[in-house]
Amino acid sequence: MLRTIFPSTLLLALLVTSGCKKDKAAATLPVDDQIADSSGGDRTAAPVTKDESEDVLAAGASDASLTSVVFFEFDSSSLSEDGRAALAANAEWLLQDPTRKLTIEGHTDEAGTTEYNLALGERRARVAQDYLLRLGVDPERIAILTYGEERPAGEQDSENRRAMFVADRN
Repeated sequence: MLRTIFPSTLLLALLVTSGCKKDKAAATLPVDDQIADSSGGDRTAAPVTKDESEDVLAAGASDASLTSVVFFEFDSSSLSEDGRAALAANAEWLLQDPTRKLTIEGHTDEAGTTEYNLALGERRARVAQDYLLRLGVDPERIAILTYGEERPAGEQDSENRRAMFVADRN
């Protein structure tokens, strides 16, 4: 049944976004496959099958290069469509060379306590890591860190609600 639903959902998403001006096609999974909700609670999600991951990777990255950042909404660790597309590109980048490794850094804005922000930053990094794993990336190639609010990217809160991707030097 999933093999029928996923292509239909992907086709519908492509039809809806075909009128939008974007450089890259949005890679989407069904909404039910989100890994975390806005409260930060993890939800069980079935792994992406090989056929599905190939579809997501093909839609997300034709000239794979490492995307440096994925942004999140306030107090959220849920991936947006843009976030999933960026992660598909990062998965393709990793899969092109089996020696590549990646560190995902979770960051937050200043709202909340230090402890809360460290936990939220970790949830953001883990959601990104989990999505990459579902796309077929070996877990040994991905490390995560959380900085919470300690390393702001800019003055705007929205610039700081992010997961950063850093290529590890071999």
